[in-house]
Amino acid sequence: MLRFYIEKGHGEKTANNQNDPGATSGSFIEHDMNVVYASALAHRLAERGFIVDLESDDISIGDNGRAAASLGADVIISCHENAGGGNRGEVIYGWGEGASELAEVIAGVLRAFGQSEVRTYQAKPNGAGNAEYFGILRVSRANGVPIGVIIEPCFLDNSEDVQLNDTNEKLTAMGVAIANAIADAYGGMPLQDNSDYEAAVAHLVGRGIIGSPDYWIKAVANGAAVRGDWMAVVLQGMTGTARLQDAVAALVAAGVIGSPDYWLENCQAGQTVQAAYAKFVIVSGVQALGI
Repeated sequence: MLRFYIEKGHGEKTANNQNDPGATSGSFIEHDMNVVYASALAHRLAERGFIVDLESDDISIGDNGRAAASLGADVIISCHENAGGGNRGEVIYGWGEGASELAEVIAGVLRAFGQSEVRTYQAKPNGAGNAEYFGILRVSRANGVPIGVIIEPCFLDNSEDVQLNDTNEKLTAMGVAIANAIADAYGGMPLQDNSDYEAAVAHLVGRGIIGSPDYWIKAVANGAAVRGDWMAVVLQGMTGTARLQDAVAALVAAGVIGSPDYWLENCQAGQTVQAAYAKFVIVSGVQALGI
């Protein structure tokens, strides 16, 4: 299954030590808008079963491209808004195989959201003519990320066009819709009903095993990776053991865990556990152990 890296366009420090806001028009600030829909996009992709890395800090274009490569991303998506008096959506794709197909999937969502015109086009070449002009596409592909696209849903300085994205609710809905379209096109998992998971978390809260339900419900249910050391505490609490090794062994014996090495390796400080795995073990563990 594809691994995605999502960039929240702009935000990096400028020469005067200010954060680059991107395009601005009245109350609309591009970077702030990018953060909203990039986050929604990343979370829903994770919910649909993909491994997703969302830019964690406001880092440079080059650093984003290299980070995507170092994490083993198959796809980088750079989230932006446009400016300059136009009236359309744009999806710009890199030179790697498969990028144009992804661009068309995303363009379909922008059209469905009411964008009257959506252009998809391959990035123009840089001055040397040997790579993409746009740094995020050029750097990521040069470092091994095969597919890259830049999304520009609308023009902030066009009072009619910006209505596509003029509230956080619209931005979130668009990010979720893009993720769903990608998941449908590239073999994502169906959306899961979280009711069993939420009930299991509530049960563990009642037993004193989980003390921060908001983290486990909101973050984990939305696809955020789980801190390894926190997962270890939950596993030990569920099994009534003092050591991670004993907790994992108990869950293997109960038929909950089938790959103990993964849990022993990742339930450590500085490591993370995929949200989907954490949810499965919590629900299955509560049921299998009868706690």
